[in-house]
Parts: sequence; C-alpha cells; structure tokens
Amino acid sequence: KLQKVIVGDLDVNTTLLCDKDVRSFVYDVFQQTKEDLNALQKIYERHNIEVHRPNINNLKNSKNTKTEYYPVINPLAVRDNFIVLGDTLLETASFKHMSHFEYLYYKDIFTNQWQSNKHNKWLKMPSPMLSSDSVTDNDILEYEPILDAAQILRFGDTLIVSSTGAVNQLGIDWLQQHFAQYKFVILDDVIKGHIDGQIKIVRPGLLMTPHPVDKLPSMFKNWEVIDLKSEH
Repeated sequence: KLQKVIVGDLDVNTTLLCDKDVRSFVYDVFQQTKEDLNALQKIYERHNIEVHRPNINNLKNSKNTKTEYYPVINPLAVRDNFIVLGDTLLETASFKHMSHFEYLYYKDIFTNQWQSNKHNKWLKMPSPMLSSDSVTDNDILEYEPILDAAQILRFGDTLIVSSTGAVNQLGIDWLQQHFAQYKFVILDDVIKGHIDGQIKIVRPGLLMTPHPVDKLPSMFKNWEVIDLKSEH
C-alpha cells in the first residue's frame, strides 16, 4: 500500500526564459499544470498518504544553473529521473540537458528519507557529460551510460526495461550490473520511450495500457486490461 509519494512542481517564473512570442502560452500551461499537481497532492492526502514536494524556491538562481553545454529548468517529472528499487533509491542519468541538476531540488527530501532509515540505500548513476559525443540531434550514442528511470517498470523481482528512447545499451548494462538481484525483461519493439506512461500496474491482475496484451511480456497474458485507447 502506498504510504509516501513525491509530487513534482513548477516555477512559473522560469517562463521568463522563454521567447516572448510563446511566453504567455507557456505561462498558462504552467499555471494549469501547477493546479493539477496541487489537486493531486490533496487527493493523496485525503487517503492519508504522506506527500513530499521539491522546494522550488530553494535555488534562487536556478535560471543560471547550467552544464558546460546547456541550461537547466523545472523539477516537474520526478519519475523521469528517480526510482525506488527494493530498498534502494536510484538517481538515473538522463539524456535531457534540462534534467542534469534536477536532483538538487529533491536533495533535502532524499537526505531526510535516507537518514530516517539507514537500512535504505541511495545510489546515483555517473553524471553524464551530455556533450555531442553522447547525444546528437536527440540520438543517444554509446559513449556513456544513459538511462531515464521512466524506462523501468517494477514487477516483483523483475525489472521490465524499454530499450528504445531515453536509454542506451550502456545504461542497461550499468543497471544490470548494479541490480543483479533482479530478473530483467528487455522490450525492444513494443514500448518505445518511457514505459511508465504506457504500462501501469493498477493492482495484481489489472493493467492499464494502450498496447495489445499479446504484445506485452508473457507475465501479463492473463491479466485484465483497461484499454486506454478506448477510454474517454
């Protein structure tokens, strides 16, 4: 049963970094998204779930935070870069330049949770350079390990990993090396990109997905499926 959850956030002031011709549109989208995230927090709290949010006001100069190659923006999608595998919090190595320093917004949360139970483990993949040697025109090269946490679906003692999208083979190799206690199912063709938005385990025996069940891993063949393509 879910006891604690982290919900992302938006700093609408970062829209000042946008081009003037799209700034108003992006601002409206950010405001609506922020309202949705706040509403989601209230739903969790009504069910006595402890909610944590990143402190977006903690980094006053976030608009100036950048790598050698690219600037950084909002800590919106927690699930893209962080995942809990068993007793281990894993920070992954995203190919998105904007995510390079996103962990800073969650550092207080992660530190407090780790200190509250020293049996918990905390592991971070090597930070990628994100130079033209590793990412070219959104093509991820085999130069350094790259992996978004959202490429991973947890299923008991098995990790189902989408091998196309925000990942390369070096990233999968790194994951298998450090989490050898898990079985791995690697999806090559059915799931392209983040698996977390394409397969959602609601409870044992019930699945939400837009994909035909006969194209999914065999462990789901007898599951009831909510077909997202037919839902309105």
